[in-house]
Amino acid sequence: MKKSGFLAVVAAILLVAFMHSCGDDGTSPSVCIDNDGDAYGEHCSPGTDCDDSDASINPGAAEVNCDGADNDCDAATVDAPSDSDGDGWDVCGSGDAVNPDGKDPADCNDADASIYPGAPVICGDGIDQDCNGSSKCYAYVADSNTGLAIIDVSDPTNPGAPIYRDTSGGSNGVQVVGGYAYVADSNGLAIIDVSNPTNPGDPVYRETTGYSRGVHVVGDYAYLADQASGLAIIDVSDPENPGTPVYRDTSGSSYGVYVSGNTTVYAYLADMGSGLAIVDVTDPENPSTPVIYRDTTDTARDVYVTEGYAYVANRYSGLAIIDVSDPLNPGTPVIYQETTEARGVYVTGGYAYVGDDEGGGLAIIDVSDPTNPGEPIYRDTDGESFGVYVTGGYAYVADQASGLAIIDVSDPENPGTPVIYRDTDGYSYDVHVVGD
Repeated sequence: MKKSGFLAVVAAILLVAFMHSCGDDGTSPSVCIDNDGDAYGEHCSPGTDCDDSDASINPGAAEVNCDGADNDCDAATVDAPSDSDGDGWDVCGSGDAVNPDGKDPADCNDADASIYPGAPVICGDGIDQDCNGSSKCYAYVADSNTGLAIIDVSDPTNPGAPIYRDTSGGSNGVQVVGGYAYVADSNGLAIIDVSNPTNPGDPVYRETTGYSRGVHVVGDYAYLADQASGLAIIDVSDPENPGTPVYRDTSGSSYGVYVSGNTTVYAYLADMGSGLAIVDVTDPENPSTPVIYRDTTDTARDVYVTEGYAYVANRYSGLAIIDVSDPLNPGTPVIYQETTEARGVYVTGGYAYVGDDEGGGLAIIDVSDPTNPGEPIYRDTDGESFGVYVTGGYAYVADQASGLAIIDVSDPENPGTPVIYRDTDGYSYDVHVVGD
């Protein structure tokens, strides 16, 4: 081969090699430029990168909610999902770059509308409904002379040992709201910080002129059944500094109280011999007069109001059910006389759970038709049953000398046995169960 021919072949080979090393226009090299090391970039085989200075951002990355960045290089992917379960809470909190609903903290389960920050806790199911990182539950027991007893009932079949916080008098009723236990104490109202249930704070007191038997807290006010003084109302907007009581006297002796209503708010009082007393408390600083009464033919000891009916624990006459859809004109009581001595009542799921003193234990009555209640079903307890609270398929009964009794009522028509007890040092009169 002549030298000129040989040179021509070499030149051709070099030209082809050069063309393969250039871009399509034959003018620039096709070298992958990947500045952040995520394999994406200019002239890179996976694809180009929308941010070549951050390896966490590229077309192959998963979108990260609430960080304000387009992690997957796709503007159509929503950075902060809407409220998927419709519970009013999204998955972003105040510490995130994106927080559409402005709320804090974030929803810990956006696939279940019953789980969100501040949701009611169903004790005993092991689920963190309120997104506080705990599924703990505690029973708060008004334990007469020993004050407040706090019992871990996260496992209702194995309740923990009581923790006590003494009060100045005898504890008769209790409700827990916003990290505080409001105790109807014989000397008035005792307020105890239970934000840490294992180490309750010292009580803050507001004395009343009567003998406080029951308490119901709604909004910024605690409503007390104050026996001879009738209804006592105390401003607890600052639980560490409760206000001066405002009173509305009744003709009987108030033992139980329940507050209900929307535009117009009423306090329903179990007023012993006067039956059911109804007081307009729309303005809590100036409760109405006159008080409206509905005789129950016996001594009213406790009351629970729901769906337009008042259920009254009517001592020896059992359960009295009164239509209060018009609170100014309550209906004639339906009296059910099959309990031995009704002391407390709680209504949920179409059943009334009655603390039935003097040997009856817990009485369960079908009230799905309040005008025609069913036959009671009993589960006897060792003590004398007073207050009742039902949650998560269990009834928690303040069983006086036997302390706290816990009964499986997941099937209300066939309550469980044996009854589980946790003895307390005093006499248990009331109970409220809440999640930590």
